[in-house]
Amino acid sequence: MVHKRISQPYSEIINPKEIKDYKLLCDNKSEKYKYYLDWKSEMINKISFFKAPEQITNFKHYLINLKRSMSNVNASLLPIMICFLSILFSYIGELLPDITELRVIRVIVILGALLWCVKDLVENYKDNNMRYCFYCDLIEIVDEIEEKYN
Repeated sequence: MVHKRISQPYSEIINPKEIKDYKLLCDNKSEKYKYYLDWKSEMINKISFFKAPEQITNFKHYLINLKRSMSNVNASLLPIMICFLSILFSYIGELLPDITELRVIRVIVILGALLWCVKDLVENYKDNNMRYCFYCDLIEIVDEIEEKYN
């Protein structure tokens, strides 16, 4: 049996390309948008295909749920990072009293792994934070559009 892939809801607005464009705009590296208002105006145009107020309300609720999930991810990263660091530092502390060549190599390998993991966690945190801001800005835009309907 072949399963048909169901597209993500609102994928014409919320997709990796749009999130990347938003990130570039926030980092002042965007070639597509010079100002936030340029990006905002394009998002308003994309959202304008919703004709009924109920469609806008559903979209807003979808964004709120995405925003909630991003805040939960960010909240869980810090305790994991602290736990991981404390385990590694305690292990390194056990290795340091009797420094031998083999122990130095172990410490260097552990510190390398630690730096790689911390870098990865920080990048994930930044990416999640950017997505969170993306959803917040879209919610603000939807709020403005809802005001026009009322």
